[in-house]
Amino acid sequence: MTVTSKTIATKRVLSAMTIVTFWLAGAGSGLAAEPPTGPTYTNSLGMGFVRFEPGTFTMGTGGDLRIKDLVLGQDLGGTGEDGLDWDEQSAHSVTLTAPFYVLTARVTKAQFEQAGLGVADDNCRVSWDRASAFCAWLSQQDGLTYRLPTEAEWEYVRRNPGTVADFVGEWVGDWHGGYRNVSLTNPAGPVTGVVKVARRDATNRLSQATAREGQYVFRVVLDTAAAQRWVHSPLPFNQMAVKQSTAPALQGPAANVPHFAVRFALPVPASYDRQQNSSLVGIDPAISFYNHSPGFEIMPNGDVLAVWYSSPGSEDGKIIRTTQARLRHGAEEFDIPELLFKFKGDYDGSPCQWREGTTNWLFTGVTPQGGGGATPPYVFRVSRSTDSGATWTMFLPTFFNIVGSPQPITSNFRDPDGAVYVVTDESGGAGFPQSLLWRSPDNGLTWRPQAGRTYGRHTTIAPLASNGPLLGLGGKKSQINGYMPQTLSTNWGATWEAPTQSPFPQLGMNQRPCVHRLASGRLVMVGDAALRETLVPPADWTNGMAPYVALSSDNGATWHFKALPVALKHENANLLTLGYATVCQAPNGLIHVLATMTRPGLHYEFNEAWVYSADGDIVPETSGGTITNYSENYPGGARRATWSARICPNGRYLLDGVETNYHENGTVQRVVTWASGRRTGEETLWAPNGDRFWSWNHDLTNNVSTWTHWWSNGRKRMESQWDTNPVARDLPTRHFRGLVANGEARHWDATGREVGVYRFENGSLK
Repeated sequence: MTVTSKTIATKRVLSAMTIVTFWLAGAGSGLAAEPPTGPTYTNSLGMGFVRFEPGTFTMGTGGDLRIKDLVLGQDLGGTGEDGLDWDEQSAHSVTLTAPFYVLTARVTKAQFEQAGLGVADDNCRVSWDRASAFCAWLSQQDGLTYRLPTEAEWEYVRRNPGTVADFVGEWVGDWHGGYRNVSLTNPAGPVTGVVKVARRDATNRLSQATAREGQYVFRVVLDTAAAQRWVHSPLPFNQMAVKQSTAPALQGPAANVPHFAVRFALPVPASYDRQQNSSLVGIDPAISFYNHSPGFEIMPNGDVLAVWYSSPGSEDGKIIRTTQARLRHGAEEFDIPELLFKFKGDYDGSPCQWREGTTNWLFTGVTPQGGGGATPPYVFRVSRSTDSGATWTMFLPTFFNIVGSPQPITSNFRDPDGAVYVVTDESGGAGFPQSLLWRSPDNGLTWRPQAGRTYGRHTTIAPLASNGPLLGLGGKKSQINGYMPQTLSTNWGATWEAPTQSPFPQLGMNQRPCVHRLASGRLVMVGDAALRETLVPPADWTNGMAPYVALSSDNGATWHFKALPVALKHENANLLTLGYATVCQAPNGLIHVLATMTRPGLHYEFNEAWVYSADGDIVPETSGGTITNYSENYPGGARRATWSARICPNGRYLLDGVETNYHENGTVQRVVTWASGRRTGEETLWAPNGDRFWSWNHDLTNNVSTWTHWWSNGRKRMESQWDTNPVARDLPTRHFRGLVANGEARHWDATGREVGVYRFENGSLK
């Protein structure tokens, strides 16, 4: 794949293609000037360059198989800026094979503004987009190939500075992603992403959106020749092999036949593994033990996508990263969680998802912990996906009249005029917790707060009709006689009526309710029966101690309650909880609920017929019916995937048979065999050049899977053992579909020498 600097400057998506071979060709193949050959060079703008010869050096730091995190004895405050961080490990060998010239100083304001790309501040702190566009302009001016340095080149120069100096926070060309402990030649980071790397010193990595102005400076590299720049990153698999067909998403259990299923949403570890052992079993080191405040939606292709903020215990926004896990339509087990993105050196926070037709929205909060308003001056970032979460386009909106300490919650909708609304928290300046609506009249580009405030933090809101009114239900840390307050707005949040008592118990710390309007017109509400601080429900509550689901057919005037028959305790309390609950509906009508603050988080799916039935924890349909074959192609006509699924007698869709996914270049990407929604036998993921990334061996008879990671030379790198029919810590008599590390995890170096053996028992390192 050949890309020019201009192409890189305009590409701002997270791609399902995560490993390709490509070379950076500057502004095009028709550049006339011959590249310099001497030790120094001065170009037409008077910019001075120095030549660096090929070489090999060690990039990254640390050699432990357990990837350290800042909070482990180094940075409990969670600033995320100093010390050894998860994405700066492990140390690995890098070889650069072609000489290159690098600007001895940063690009100046005067130099930049000659390109006609707008005004820069005195330090020439511009966006990555404008920095890359400057390189393309300079290439056309001089007939040479200028570009931003790769991260490896930048670090090579920084470790061998010579006449190059004055290093501060600087953009590089690479998309941000974690390091892999492999030897690399001419690396260039992931092929695409959502945030770009900025470097400050020899090891410290930062990252930011490409459109962010006023934060980082840049310097320029002059190529002497086109070089092969290899990208070695299989992550995130959650964005690979994503099928785009939407017709199968409509297939599901019959609406009049009760259906209920529940499974693990996260593996153990990483879920609540405070010792950070998950990297020892092969999990992305960005995934920490505290996965909270989820954004949760069903993709247009029927896949379930859970997006959490993940951190090693602290809720400070600078240490939080946004992570993801996908349950593929027709599968019984979630994929292993991985990083979605991280704004290193900047605040991040609670994600919120919303599916609107074939478009998925993702709002991610940036508010510092403890209030004080967001830095930089926006409330949340906005991303959209039109391919079921395989790629995301992010932009940084403009906010007016920023108030309080907002973070996105769970509710999004449009009004009849086409304006988009997002619910966020408020600081509680009136003496009690509040929430408010943000309104965008231009599809997310600009936002203003509505004047009204609800009567609870984490208020969940749903329109009662297409033109309103809005129903707001409680939130947490607010109550009337032990129940959540409820209130109405007839003007889209400009004002709210005085609160009245709802039929839902009040909530507190680590609890969040969620309401959603279903395709049937009913409202669905989920929450906890008991208050986290007291562990008891209101005195007149008659619906049990377990978390509940409730349906209303009359816009909330009355509700039908049902206790969930399967529930886990809060991670450090006896409360049966959904924690920060989220509820949504799939295209096939199934209701999905995601629970957090339990070990691990659970994912529920059920239909309205089950809620109204007397059934409890029933066994979902998994056999009989017919097998249907499917296939789909890339837009250019190349084959994307072939697969088959079992359509059970009552309509449930379960993957069954061999599925083959292809790279766009025609090579095989993944082969997996399914048996009624469960993976069986061999499963392998390959790079476009045929290198094997990882493979699984799934033994359904014994409910054991072995996960193997491979070096590029074909030798084993890591192997771990997993229980695929585990029990939960707090419910030892009930089995779930999920993954719990159980058995040995072995590590080898590239020569085949064993370098570590660890034993896990029920998810814990022994």
